[in-house]
Amino acid sequence: MMKGKEEGSVSLSAIVNTIKGWIKIGSNDLAKVLIGNPKSTPRFPEIMHAAVFYGNLEMVKHLVAQGCSLTSVPKSITKPEGDKAEECAYQYREAPYIIVAATRGHL
Repeated sequence: MMKGKEEGSVSLSAIVNTIKGWIKIGSNDLAKVLIGNPKSTPRFPEIMHAAVFYGNLEMVKHLVAQGCSLTSVPKSITKPEGDKAEECAYQYREAPYIIVAATRGHL
């Protein structure tokens, strides 16, 4: 067992990446279950960024209902998984959600 980590525990980054993956493919019911986990609350701005980035309006509404502010954008994002993960995390720039939506064509 690693020092400082409970056996069988899942990292916050893994939870956030799982939520973002489900948001991307539209598995909103699954994402909502993990969003209900208190561990994910501090990462709401990053999860909101994913919902806006992928044009998932249902998740945007759900996150707002859960208390996520549309004015608190993440300073950084968890490195996503996949081929372009490094590039995506490197290219992230703090920007209002409306800018993110506009650059993705989701207005």
